[in-house]
Amino acid sequence: MMWHTLEDATELGPSREAWLARVEAGEVSSYVDAWGRRWVWVEVRERAAPGAWALEEEVLPLWREVAALRREVLALRRRAFSGAPAAAAPGERTAPPAGEGPRADEGPRAEASSPAPRPAKGAAPGPAGPPAPAPERVLALRQERWPDSDRALERAAGLPKAFLAKAKKGQRGGPRSARTWRKLEAFLLSLPPASQRQAA
Repeated sequence: MMWHTLEDATELGPSREAWLARVEAGEVSSYVDAWGRRWVWVEVRERAAPGAWALEEEVLPLWREVAALRREVLALRRRAFSGAPAAAAPGERTAPPAGEGPRADEGPRAEASSPAPRPAKGAAPGPAGPPAPAPERVLALRQERWPDSDRALERAAGLPKAFLAKAKKGQRGGPRSARTWRKLEAFLLSLPPASQRQAA
């Protein structure tokens, strides 16, 4: 079990709309970080059975309907416990009780608006996702632990082609490249320093 960005989770399983529907229904924990990226909590069983997403795509409309029904039930419960009358349907006028009506000194009454729905249960933010390493620090680590060419490093670490060349020009510092920087940092940290390899 671990946090994934919404884009990474989409690669593991269903579509973006399916993940958002699960978040709205309260079935998946989610939060948005300081860079505006949405993270979702992915269970081990979900990562291990990608074939199950086909069925999940089919029941996506049902999840949306269930989420809407939950919001309506929560609104009805609040009105029931507060003693407030149920809100009229849009465009429907409610008659005042017998013997009661607007007084002469009163202006037109504003219709009560429906209370805002409560946030879905289980969608509270969990622990913060891993921060992206500084590109300068990872490039310095590359000089320390990888003596070969940039392209050889990209092939060994599974990076996109010409990623390091563009990074040295300052073109790979955005939030969308954070996952690749973390991947490169983890690969370099798994290698011994170049001085130790030469001594061996």
